[in-house]
Amino acid sequence: MPRLPRPDEPGGWHHVMNRGADRQDIFGSGADFARFESLLAETVDEHHIEVHAYCLMTNHFHLLLHCPDGGLSHAMQAIQRQYTQWYNSIYQRDGALYRGRFRSVTIEDDRQLTTVGRYIHRNAIVLVPARSLSAYRWSSFGVYCARRSAPPWLTTTRLEADFAGSSAEYRAFVEQELPSDDPVAPGVSVSFASLMEAVSAAFGDPDTAQRAGRGVSNPARLTAIALAVELRVDGTEELARHFGLRNPGSVRTLARRGRVAIAADPGMAAGRRRVLDMLYGELLRGA
Repeated sequence: MPRLPRPDEPGGWHHVMNRGADRQDIFGSGADFARFESLLAETVDEHHIEVHAYCLMTNHFHLLLHCPDGGLSHAMQAIQRQYTQWYNSIYQRDGALYRGRFRSVTIEDDRQLTTVGRYIHRNAIVLVPARSLSAYRWSSFGVYCARRSAPPWLTTTRLEADFAGSSAEYRAFVEQELPSDDPVAPGVSVSFASLMEAVSAAFGDPDTAQRAGRGVSNPARLTAIALAVELRVDGTEELARHFGLRNPGSVRTLARRGRVAIAADPGMAAGRRRVLDMLYGELLRGA
């Protein structure tokens, strides 16, 4: 897939996040959440930033932003400065509200963009079950599920495009539980080569992830195929070629078989955890 632009290049895409200093709350009431949303609206108009997904939690936020003209830093500095002034005034406090400058992960391809959107929309799962995510008011997911109308400052067409504009299909994509949902890996794209290197190291054999054979159990290979599909490492046609399979259907069949095996086999589950730890490092440990 073609590379999306780097930070502040025209057309740049970013997963932006920040949290309260010392993990303190930054939203104390519905009015606070609403004020932050109004600042997003102002940013769209004043800085020409597109908001494609968001989730506001009590002590942190996640945003999926497109910056056609660059200017991400100026836009986020304005939002955080104005919101801090609002919050300090309402709660009669002073000083910094956030733990520091916002964090931004550059999105480099369409696969990563879809994964980041799903991650952001699942963020509220610590508060509500997956089937109720669309009811969480301070997230854009309810808009994508046609539960409420889109505000004029929220752009939904890009994420919906991968699902033919179907809110039902996108909702299923976000709500469906995947074995890879337990690690925290917000928007980090994984290459096929990196995945295979991690699988080989985690299972202790540099060749086992690539070996195939009728009637031969190959936990590393099954784990690799399952993770390749779940982490959207590549399309199923490309994965079929990578793994030497006849067609994309074989990839999906083996991925399902791998997920079942991982759930049933503690050794495979442990191997999968080692693979994810190698791929995501500090992100897995909540950095």
